[in-house]
Formats: sequence, C-alpha cells, structure tokens
Amino acid sequence: MTEPVSLRESTPAELAFYLAGEVPVPLARLAEAYEYSPETVERLLRDRLDTSVSIDSTGFVQLTEKARRPIGKVAKPKLASARDQLEEGRSLRDNGDHKAAADYFESAAATLGMLRSRFEAANYTPKNLNQLHAASKRLHDDSRREVAKDTINYNLIKARGKIRDGERESEGTVVLEEDDYQAATAALRAAIETAQTYNDDRLYADSPALSTDSLEEKLSSIASASGTTADQRESSLSTASGSVDRSEEASTTDTESESTPSSGPKPPSSESTDDAPSQGHPRLSESAFETSWESIPNNERLDGQFLFKVESVAVPKGDKKDYTIKGTDRHGEEISIDIWKTHKLQIDWQASHWYALEHSRGSVWTNKKGQTNKRLSSTSDLTAIELGDDFSPASQTGERTDSKPDINPPKRSKRDQDSVSGETSGPTAQDESSPTESTTTREEETTESSGIFDDIVDEFEEL
Repeated sequence: MTEPVSLRESTPAELAFYLAGEVPVPLARLAEAYEYSPETVERLLRDRLDTSVSIDSTGFVQLTEKARRPIGKVAKPKLASARDQLEEGRSLRDNGDHKAAADYFESAAATLGMLRSRFEAANYTPKNLNQLHAASKRLHDDSRREVAKDTINYNLIKARGKIRDGERESEGTVVLEEDDYQAATAALRAAIETAQTYNDDRLYADSPALSTDSLEEKLSSIASASGTTADQRESSLSTASGSVDRSEEASTTDTESESTPSSGPKPPSSESTDDAPSQGHPRLSESAFETSWESIPNNERLDGQFLFKVESVAVPKGDKKDYTIKGTDRHGEEISIDIWKTHKLQIDWQASHWYALEHSRGSVWTNKKGQTNKRLSSTSDLTAIELGDDFSPASQTGERTDSKPDINPPKRSKRDQDSVSGETSGPTAQDESSPTESTTTREEETTESSGIFDDIVDEFEEL
C-alpha cells in the first residue's frame, strides 16, 4: 500500500481519492496501515465518506458511485498538471528535442492513467479522459520513435563508413579488414537493439513498430560480401529492401561524428504532393477545388490544399491561441480555424480574402444534441497561399491567376540543407506499418485543444 492519508485530518475528497488507488482492500489491511483497530477504521470511513464507501461481507473496502464527485474534485489540479506536461512536451518536440518531449508525454500519460484508474475504482470510465490518455501515449511513442530512428540511422552511416575505410583489394578480390568488419557489425547490432528497445517500450500497443528485417539483412550482407566490389557493398547498406522510409523521408548529417545524433523535426516538403497544379492557378492543385466541409477528416491532417475564405478574425482571451478565424468553404459552409501560439505562425489574415491552406488539421466530434461539428486547427507546418478577395472557387480557372506566394512558408532545417546539397545521404529507419503520417499529427489536436480539458472538467462537475 502507498502512504495513507490521515483518516481524521484529510478532507473527504482526499480520503476518497486515496482509497480509489487502493480498493478493493481488506479492512484489516487498512487497519494495519493506520495502526487502528478494524472497528475504528470502519467507523471513521463511514463518518467521513458516508455512502461513498462500502464494506462487503468478506471484509473488503470498496467505493460506490457516490465517490465519483469527490474523486473528480481532487483530480482537477492533477488534470491541469497533465495539460501543462503535454504543452511542454509539444513545445520541446516542435523545437526538435524529441527525447525530452517523450519524457513529458510519458509523465502526462502516467498522470492521466492514474486518474483513469481512480475513477474506475468508483465504477466509472470518463470517455474524454480515456481519449486523452490514449493520445498522450501515442505522442510519447511518436517522439521515442523519432529518437530511435535517428540513432538507427546514425549507426547505419557509421557502419557504411567503417566498410569504406576497411575495404582493400587482395588478389583481385575486395576484402574487409577484420577490425572494420567488427566495428560495422557492432554498429548494425546497436541499430537492431535500438529498434527492439523502442518496440518493447511502447506505451500504446497500436503504435507503429520499427522493423528490424532490413537491418538484419544488412548484418548478413557484410558477412558474405567479401567477393563484391566496394560500390556493391555500399549499395547493399544504403538501398537494401525497406531500409529507407521515415514516413517523411529524413537524412542524417555529420556522418563521421561520434557524438549522439540529433533528433530535430523534419519540415514538410515545400512542394505539394497533391495532384498537378490547376492551369488557372499555378500554385493550386486540381484537388483543391474539390475540398469542402465534408472532406475534413477526424483528428488528422488534411491531404493537400484546402480552399478557405476568411470572414472574421478574433483574438481570443488567454495565452493559447493567436487567433480564432471564422470563414467558409468553397460552398459557403461555415468553418472555423484555431491558430495556436505554440506554432509561432506569421500569417496575415485578411477578412473577405480566400486562402489555400496546406498542413491544417481537422477535428470532428458529435455534440450532446447528436450534431456533427467540424473545425480546423493550425500545425507548426501550416502554410497559406493568399488568393485575394476576387478569387472565385466556382471553377478550376476562377478569376485570379496571379496568386501570391506562400505566407509563412516552411523553413528548411540544416538537415534538409545538407540533404539538398548532397553532403550526406544516409539511410533511414523503417516503420513496420509504413504510415503516411506520424501518429502525432493525428493525435495532437486531441491534446492541444483546451476544449477536451474543459469537457473533462465539465464531466467531473456533472458527476
């Protein structure tokens, strides 16, 4: 048992919250922990908690549904702490510190899991709390996976370097010096161990695993490649089946560095991966003219560009959002988009102007009346093409052909610059599921929106 709270001096809510972490527990065991007689403990519990506590015929202490409200009272500040941990984790992740971010996400997940178990002790499972708990675990796994991928890629490049350094020609055959072979083998084994450790440490069972198949193939290839040429041997390390796929393809810098590899974020490509551009609007894709309220997905990024007309821009109270923008889709259906301060966007939103948004995130939920609601949110990668106030989405040619350049285009990191310049071209780790997008982008709306925290608090209040 954990350190008990005072039976006499704690508030009824504190006592109920403590017991929620212990029940079902024998009355005799509680009496031993409190150093009171079982009769005294039973009397104090009934005096302090009334009908929130019960003791069954076998002498086990249980909580009833009446304990839900006092549990919720103590849970509120702990929920606020979890929210702060999630916000700090997102900030660290957006700045490229995935390792520290994962620690904050893990701490938030632990707090939310603890709150969930406390309510379950009173025969209650808060729906929104479950959703937030699952999202926090996925965010943790995403950040841990990014750290693992960087470590794997670092070891792969290290192995390639050792092979290049150790190859020599002997009687017309390329052979590998033993010391360099051992070093390359050690690097590949370290990569495999990193992947296996990540897979074992995932908090959420459905989070994508890292495949070790291609790494094990590489390990076998260097042991049997003594008769191949140097070019063939290097190719087997960099292009073996499945070796390159970071969902958003990454490259590794500092190929000869012995320091711990970085885990900075990967900005999106500045080129659209959508359909061919519209002839009438060179910066717009054809599919942009097919977007609408109906095409907004549930808690994930929108594919390609989304046409959006700004109707009004408001600066909300609080320190979470820069703007809440009300607008319409190309059919006139009302849509709002939240621009979060954590994303540090510099976009000049003009009322009555059309924009082509890219890398926005959708959110879909059903209210208490059974109505479906949809909303957009910013991401750190959000870009916008301003189309002006005379743009018409009625046809693919529209009325405007001189669309303005991206506002707040994605910045290219040093890693991207190195990759483009050709200084490095390291292989990358592979997710077994090969998702088209990180789970973070599907879950961030859940944890980022203050709405779900408000909903959980409201749920506590209604108990």
